[in-house]
Amino acid sequence: FRFSIEWARVMPARGVVDEAALAHYDALFAALERHHLVPMVTLCHFVVPGWVLDEGGLGDDRIVGAFADFARVVAGRYGARVGWWVTL
Repeated sequence: FRFSIEWARVMPARGVVDEAALAHYDALFAALERHHLVPMVTLCHFVVPGWVLDEGGLGDDRIVGAFADFARVVAGRYGARVGWWVTL
């Protein structure tokens, strides 16, 4: 089951992690497990946080570290539950 974990939802501001957003994905992973579906997670699928655009967009070198922070949060929380990862 392919879906995206929305960066803008999980990190509404640089360095801020929204636990309510992660709780939404916790419930999604639980439902997938109940139905024996293997998750294929995309980390960036056409939606970037507004603050990323304010800082120059995806072409700005400062965003690399911010995306890595997002990926670490998501992989740390869900890594053992994901069958396949798609970066972009």
